[in-house]
Amino acid sequence: MKKKVLITTAIVAGLTFLVVGTALAFAMGNVDGVWGYVEDVAPSPNQIEGAYCVTYATGNGTSESARSRNDTGIQGPLGGTDENQVHYGRGADVNGDCPATGDPGNAWFDAQSGLGFDGNITIGENLLEGTPFWLGRLTHYNRPITVPDNNAFEWVDIDIQVDGILCSNGQPPNEGSTLTFTYRIDFDETPNNADPCKYPGGPNQNGCSDAVIIGTNPPAAKFTCDDDDEPVQGEYTVTLLGFQPHTTNDCSTQTFNSGSLTTQFLTAEQVNSNACLWAQITDFVPTAVSLKSFSATAESKAIHLTWETTSEIENLGFNVYRAESLNNERIQLNSEIVASIAPGSPNGHVYDYMDSSVTPGVSYTYWLEDLDIYGKTNLHGPVTAQIADDWLATLVNKIFMPFLRNR
Repeated sequence: MKKKVLITTAIVAGLTFLVVGTALAFAMGNVDGVWGYVEDVAPSPNQIEGAYCVTYATGNGTSESARSRNDTGIQGPLGGTDENQVHYGRGADVNGDCPATGDPGNAWFDAQSGLGFDGNITIGENLLEGTPFWLGRLTHYNRPITVPDNNAFEWVDIDIQVDGILCSNGQPPNEGSTLTFTYRIDFDETPNNADPCKYPGGPNQNGCSDAVIIGTNPPAAKFTCDDDDEPVQGEYTVTLLGFQPHTTNDCSTQTFNSGSLTTQFLTAEQVNSNACLWAQITDFVPTAVSLKSFSATAESKAIHLTWETTSEIENLGFNVYRAESLNNERIQLNSEIVASIAPGSPNGHVYDYMDSSVTPGVSYTYWLEDLDIYGKTNLHGPVTAQIADDWLATLVNKIFMPFLRNR
């Protein structure tokens, strides 16, 4: 996994969109998270900078396979399937100072307080637009710890990166295959012997409850799929809905409830508290034209151009361009726009255009341009065609006819 100067949760997902009409469905693959550096409470004059004994690990729950002090790289390469964790503090039931190069066993690490993120590795297929899906589980491992005053884990930034995005034709969107979101999470470690506890409404068992406070949801991100072979071309909007507390560590058993989303959840001492991160495709805006096909066919004395659309939202019409080679200047053939059959229609139509100004034996290249009501254009193609050279006509016109005229 890549190092960052912040706590980072990178989510890797393979997205494949399957489209039927304008009802969209999609599938998402592996989700992974990696933690970076933490921000601490400002230390007192006699204290060192930095949260106390920050340690990183990879592995689920208390089954970590590797741990390291201050080295975020221990979590492994981006795209793994293990939970990654970051802990800090000295557990109340361990002795001595924090290990210099990591914990040979797991006693020190598992006695610390901290956070874990475990991504969803099989989100599923055929999830409809507007249907929430969970990306991963955030866990607060709440342990009673001894921390020097004002030297605690205060807040972290979480960069949520969705990678490996693919359109329904198997190609990345126009903007690339990655989307990134950023959260800020505050972490309030309260004294267990406080009377009264800081959060009287919390689960104040085995000491006073702590708080995980999540910042505002990041702005939605967009990506565009508008290749000619895309079933429905348009712009997708991905929105993170937020975190929903859960009673177990299995987010697949949670039902999404927008009323249960929260920016703060209180956590009991000596308990693992979980919250599931939810997202959805909240909006899909089809392009003015979704082109199903565009072809050029040579006939006896002309080249027949045909194209078929699957939708024509806000489409005004089409222009046809021709060149005698791919790199030559394109010339517009139609003097007036080929008008849309049904402007604003979500349905498709079939069009044709006959190019009679052609010379046998010459290969022509064609492009199709759609124009929407706002003046935006989109170019499709190229396609090529050539009328066969009539050698007998050429022989008569270029040899025998000049001979007869000169007699």
